[in-house]
Amino acid sequence: MSETRKDPAPERDPGDDSKDWIVGKLLLVSSLTGVILAIIGAAIAVARGEKLAVVSGRPLEVFSGAARLDGNAIAELGLLVLMITPVLRIAVLTIFFALEPRDRRYALASFFVLVLLGIGIALGHAG
Repeated sequence: MSETRKDPAPERDPGDDSKDWIVGKLLLVSSLTGVILAIIGAAIAVARGEKLAVVSGRPLEVFSGAARLDGNAIAELGLLVLMITPVLRIAVLTIFFALEPRDRRYALASFFVLVLLGIGIALGHAG
């Protein structure tokens, strides 16, 4: 009987696991931080008898409001953290791809996605 041999799986860089771990932890920590901030902010606003409302949508005003322990600003900060989480993921992956010569085209593609996100964010603030 003839024996069928499968080609061995391509060798995997041991650094890939650490990169996956870093990206996974980034997503976990930023997601949890956003949710916790939103819950704490909402709890503060409700405890003070305030209606939940958008502070301004401008990051500097949100940060200054959160520093004053304004519940709505803290909740909005949590939402900002949640919104920035995917952008951070793409930025980190772009860096990882750029560091590997064989992944340069992925770095270029993910950089292009970051540029498009930046344009979208800029146009959203302008309008």
